[in-house]
Amino acid sequence: MKISIIIPTFNKLPRLKLTITSLLCQKISKEKYEVIFINDGSTDDTDAYFMSSNFQFNYQYYKVNNVGRAAARNIGIRHSKFDLLLFIDDDLILSPNFIQEHLNIQEKNTKIVHGRIYNLNSLRFFKDPSTGEFYDEIKHIRNYHNLLKMCINQEDIYSSFDAKISSKGKVSTFEDVIENIYKMNSKFRWLMFNGGNTSIPKSWVEELSGFDEQFGILWGCEDLELGYRLYQQGKEFAYSYLAANFHMTHYRKNYKLEHHKTLEHFYSKHQDISIIAFEKFVEGKWNKQEFLNYCRNYID
Repeated sequence: MKISIIIPTFNKLPRLKLTITSLLCQKISKEKYEVIFINDGSTDDTDAYFMSSNFQFNYQYYKVNNVGRAAARNIGIRHSKFDLLLFIDDDLILSPNFIQEHLNIQEKNTKIVHGRIYNLNSLRFFKDPSTGEFYDEIKHIRNYHNLLKMCINQEDIYSSFDAKISSKGKVSTFEDVIENIYKMNSKFRWLMFNGGNTSIPKSWVEELSGFDEQFGILWGCEDLELGYRLYQQGKEFAYSYLAANFHMTHYRKNYKLEHHKTLEHFYSKHQDISIIAFEKFVEGKWNKQEFLNYCRNYID
């Protein structure tokens, strides 16, 4: 069994380089996977980087106008060669057995597999987490020198993965919610379809015509909405602690407003009160426990 990894990217070259390094460090035959990069209209040096690179794994690279993550992922799906798909983002460091652990589950019984996502919270201030270059929007930083010690470079991925990456990862509130929803077998399992760490049979995605491109270039919910449709089709979900990756957190402007707008599109499309409940959680109207208590009332 082989797998196609789909990575849309937009203006995150310093983080993408670390993602690519972690792909090079995978403990699996390079013949078992391909990577499809979709440059979604980046205005940084992403295109020049790819034009001058030749990675030691099978990959395809496409540059498109800024069409949004849903459309970019659909491009990747159309160009994929293998029957399994694995969706990740351009700001994730993969654990060395990441691809193999997804395949271990899929080879036993195909399903939608969500792998655990850890956050590297100390990197959120850095435009370049390798050099310690801060975002322009961030003016005042406390503990500057201590933060610089948390930077991660390519050599750290090769030789100090446990010390510099694995030991620093923290489980986010949302990831904790996903884990609990899986354990309680809640009807909210569609939340497990996260574009940062999910594998799935390609045919299941194609049957539903892929991601909804009406989400446009706004951030959020295009992955969850596809997960919702897959759940309505009765597809099986699984949670993997071993297929883990590490999110290089980052500054995001206007993300709350964008997420609110994408949630509005999500709800207008399906008219399901469970989407409203999720909105209350992500917008801070319910805390984690209140949302999980609600989810317990929706058990299969």
